[in-house]
Amino acid sequence: MTRARVLAGLLALLLALAGCAARGGEAPPADAGPAAPGPAEPAAPGSTPEPESPAEPDYADPAVCQEIFFAPYGNLIYAEGWERYEDLGPDSLFQFSVQQNYHIYMSKIDYAERYGPEWARVDPPVDGEGFAAYPAEEVEATALAYFGAPADYLRTAYSYDAQKNVYQMRGGGLGEEWWPRVLSAEREGDLLRISYEVWTEGYAVRDGEGNASEASGQKVYSAVMTVELLDGGGFQYRSVQVLPEEAA
Repeated sequence: MTRARVLAGLLALLLALAGCAARGGEAPPADAGPAAPGPAEPAAPGSTPEPESPAEPDYADPAVCQEIFFAPYGNLIYAEGWERYEDLGPDSLFQFSVQQNYHIYMSKIDYAERYGPEWARVDPPVDGEGFAAYPAEEVEATALAYFGAPADYLRTAYSYDAQKNVYQMRGGGLGEEWWPRVLSAEREGDLLRISYEVWTEGYAVRDGEGNASEASGQKVYSAVMTVELLDGGGFQYRSVQVLPEEAA
């Protein structure tokens, strides 16, 4: 009797083990926890990974604002206070375009050496008489991008030649250059207010024996420039306010 019971127990154990093996592909019980994740699927051949969004510049850094909004545009956008692009006038916007696109200035400074090779002077196109002739579409696109000024406003410039549909330098050229020194910047939503000083360029002084020494420039005034930051990383100049206590 005892032997029969032992054999019956062994038979029951074997049947139970066989049932567990048969259920090996079934889902685990609810309390077994989540299944371990499988290996990531490889990217399809020829597919391009999603590009990462570029990091926003650190506008709190004066050097960053100096490079993005000022260097090296001379004095055309900040030489005096203005609230609308009409206050600058169409000829000044044309001159800004020349500086932006061709890096042409009155100063003898080597801009490529100071700011990098991308700021090297670019020779402009010339007309049949050998004079620089800046294409209207290019000038107007630059003024629209940086100031929101439309083409019909730019074409009221003295520099615009309607017959040739080009802009040409007339009169005294780009004038004396002053230089900004950014102090700080404060952001309010999409507006960036940049505090800075304007200085004259340093110059060489010679004594009676011909020995040269460098004279530092002089501070002209302090001001605040307002810039609107646009979607996609662009910006537009909105105004310049010369501080009242230092205005001429």
